[in-house]
Amino acid sequence: MKSQSGIFLGLILLFLFSHKISSQNLFHSGLLFTAAPSPKEQRTSLDLTYNSSVTARFRFSLEFDFAIWNRDQFGYIFRIFDKEHHNIDLVYIPESSTLAVLKLVVNEQLTTINIPLAENKLVRNNWLHLSLTFDLEHGKVDCTLEKQTFNDDHVVLDGFRKVNICFGANRSINFPTTDVPRMAIRNIRIADYNNKSRHNWLLNESEGDKASDLVGNLTARTTNPNWLLNNHFFWTKKDELKLEASSGIAFDTVQNRILFIGKHKVVSYDIINSNIEEQKVDNYKPSNLQSETYYYSFPEKKIFCFSTVPNDIHVYNENDNEWEKGTFNSETSQAVNSTFFLNDQDKSAYSLGGYHNYKYYDYLMRYSFPEKSWKQAILNGDKLVPRSYAAVAKTKKNGEFLIFGGYGNASGQQELGPQCLYDLYSLNLNDMTLEKKWNMENVSENFIPMSSTTVPEQTPALYVLGFPPFLNGTYLKLYRISLEKPEYSAVSDTMHFYFDEERSKASLSFFNKTKEFFAVIKTPAGGDSTSYKIFTLNYPPINRSMLSITFKTVLSNPGNWIIKVIWMVGVFSLVFLYLLILLLRKLHMAEESLEDDNRLNSLVTDKIPRRIENPEKRLVELPRRNAIYLFGEFRVYDNDGLEISNRFTTKLRQLFLSILLLGTDEKGITNEKLNNIHWTYHTPESAKNNRNVNVKKLRDLMVNLKGIQVIHMDGSWILKFSKEFFL
Repeated sequence: MKSQSGIFLGLILLFLFSHKISSQNLFHSGLLFTAAPSPKEQRTSLDLTYNSSVTARFRFSLEFDFAIWNRDQFGYIFRIFDKEHHNIDLVYIPESSTLAVLKLVVNEQLTTINIPLAENKLVRNNWLHLSLTFDLEHGKVDCTLEKQTFNDDHVVLDGFRKVNICFGANRSINFPTTDVPRMAIRNIRIADYNNKSRHNWLLNESEGDKASDLVGNLTARTTNPNWLLNNHFFWTKKDELKLEASSGIAFDTVQNRILFIGKHKVVSYDIINSNIEEQKVDNYKPSNLQSETYYYSFPEKKIFCFSTVPNDIHVYNENDNEWEKGTFNSETSQAVNSTFFLNDQDKSAYSLGGYHNYKYYDYLMRYSFPEKSWKQAILNGDKLVPRSYAAVAKTKKNGEFLIFGGYGNASGQQELGPQCLYDLYSLNLNDMTLEKKWNMENVSENFIPMSSTTVPEQTPALYVLGFPPFLNGTYLKLYRISLEKPEYSAVSDTMHFYFDEERSKASLSFFNKTKEFFAVIKTPAGGDSTSYKIFTLNYPPINRSMLSITFKTVLSNPGNWIIKVIWMVGVFSLVFLYLLILLLRKLHMAEESLEDDNRLNSLVTDKIPRRIENPEKRLVELPRRNAIYLFGEFRVYDNDGLEISNRFTTKLRQLFLSILLLGTDEKGITNEKLNNIHWTYHTPESAKNNRNVNVKKLRDLMVNLKGIQVIHMDGSWILKFSKEFFL
């Protein structure tokens, strides 16, 4: 029986390992190559065959995905070479500002394969699939880029047997080069003359200088790697600008630029090439508040400046290069921290919620451009909870907007305690209907939305740039809010953010051209100036746990991976069923054996068979006084035997564990280390106050237990135990 089960399980494991079935995620994969103007020593190389060559018989294929990050840099995409000084090169050549070509070179001779790349293809994160087949017997090369085909039937390919393949910089003795285009590569596949996959590097690592071969056994080596998986979680700082404090920004997603609006100029930042252009305005912007909101309308070529209700909305006409006339009263304010947005369908502007005179508001205000006045819009349907800082984003449907979260309460009265809100509404401006979708309960981390955007994807979601409240020195993080059910997930690392209601602001937008989120953080820079920091995050964003996962996938037939998953589920089901049948059979055999033994004992002794208990087995009773249990459910019993676990809040449990794990030696855990663990984003004074309050609460609870003490010694905290305490 054992040999049969071993053979069965061995066959199952052989099947699974031969297919290497697991998660697939191409969207986050890739290796970004460092190129000029970086020093030659810092340029990226990907050597697929540094420890072993690839045997080429009759015919072989090489295919991969690539994206051009900078269209102006010449360099080698790859070089195929051998010890006999044969070479095949694919060279990227920028011919003009709007056109580049890929040229194939064989044995230092140009082939007729010239692949044009138009300007719209030469953008980062715009992935192109390239496939090349080399017929060594007949001297043919076939090439396919997306749906375009190119070929050359008169290429000298004889002599290639064992080849080496290197992408980017080549530091080998044969055919060395440091000319590298600024590009990204992923999903490299090598197939034999039967078009069977022999090697496949997905390039989805997040660290190190090695890349796994998912089909063969060739581990690729890279120098100066920049794994793109990290760019889907960590924000990348692109640039920093300074303007006066009353300035602001607007996103132009059609022309791919960020507009920085100052008092007397408009600065345009091109997100493709990071070029900056300044345009001096013929007149001055009428308003001068530091917390204004700006929107750009592409069809009208206008910038709309929202200050506060009931002030006018000021309009900058880009064609005329001037601000339209308008009035502004800095002392008049109906509400602050309102959320402003434009509705292109009815050419109207709106303000939602806000805060004024210790009250939060729920009304929707509509601005009439002809009348230059605000009026309240009456809504039908569900009632909105009064709030400020609401996130509002437009959907694909005309006149429909999403409203998420904010800060307020049901009564609107500040004295009754405002809180972070996590509800989702749908606002239809066509019939002025408000519909509540859902409300999230038990949110693990508090955050207030600062800005939001939607992304055209199969499973629609709202992306929110949020920050934890109650702190000035805080941080921003990207959250993905599900539109189907009350769920959210944090999908980025943090960015430092100094929050000031009047002078700080963070804006978020998604640019489909580069498949990137752009976040712009405005913070005070001293005097009458402000600093703008520009950050990017690749789409789709991921959570932190995905960084520690190595995705393994066989891509012999890209797109058919789901069939492998079905096979995997089926195989595991068979294994489970087989083990269940085996277990039932063994239990049945054990019962039969026990009955036979009982019958034999009955015949020999002529007595009723009975079980013989082992006298050495004793039931161990665990103490229920002065005890803390950490395994399983957290439980605490005091000196009287009462369970007081519910008095330990989450923070107190975490504090106790920190002192227990790090403070039981002679040195203990220092105040600074406790602050870094539990109050990272607090000011030193705030961290000290929070620490003292929570340590006091913990020590007060420990008074009810004998044999354990929380002792403060030389700036450190230590737990002392005696024999009467059980842990």
